[in-house]
Amino acid sequence: MTAVKQRKVPQPKQKRRPKAVSSAPPPSVQRHPLFGKIPLLPETWTDATGKERVSYAYDLDYQPELPKGAVRGNVRRQHFCIQCHVPRYFYVDLQRVCEQCKSEFVFSGKEQKYWYETLQFHFDSVAKHCPDCRKKRRSAKIAQEHVAKATAEAQATPKDPAKQLALAEAVIRLLEARNEGSLEKAVAACRRARRLARDSSRPEPSAAMFWEAKAQALAGRVDAATKLYESFLASAATGRDVAPLKREAKAWLTSAPRA
Repeated sequence: MTAVKQRKVPQPKQKRRPKAVSSAPPPSVQRHPLFGKIPLLPETWTDATGKERVSYAYDLDYQPELPKGAVRGNVRRQHFCIQCHVPRYFYVDLQRVCEQCKSEFVFSGKEQKYWYETLQFHFDSVAKHCPDCRKKRRSAKIAQEHVAKATAEAQATPKDPAKQLALAEAVIRLLEARNEGSLEKAVAACRRARRLARDSSRPEPSAAMFWEAKAQALAGRVDAATKLYESFLASAATGRDVAPLKREAKAWLTSAPRA
């Protein structure tokens, strides 16, 4: 016998229930652990389809009560993502750890106001280094710029002893700031400056002995540094530029390690 196929009986379609419309009132404040209840203001706008929409933005004129030691913020001068960040209605001191030396430091409310309102840094920018390390990093950057400039000028006028001396000083300053550079390059530039001065019948720059002495000292060559420092101090060089170099030379000779 042939099996008879049973027909499926169509089921009545179930009506979809309409989504429940929330009866909750629109938000009027945003609670924040630091700034309290921040008023939210409605803003009407039109989307790409031409439909009118309503969103809520932070009240820029809101002024919460200031905690002790806080610095009032000017929200209208701040640069931030309104969807990602809350305006800084005031600033309080923040404890941070330096990424370089690992010591704790305070990112003060006053400094934050300068960062976010005067410089208009984005809120994602935060102080990662303590003031001392920031100062050293700035000094290192300036020293790098001085080396680049001095190198270019020494190459442009290779027979000028003053340019060679400036190159030696710039290299040594960078070594002090960042332990970066070649001491041999500084020594060679000092000796080249002295030789060029003699070849052109100019007075030998006494500062060349100082900078070569400093390079030798940084390299740990105490005897060579001692002789150069003593020769520098025995020279007849005078002037406001030479005086601090002589003080540094005397200080080094007083505290230098002896064999």
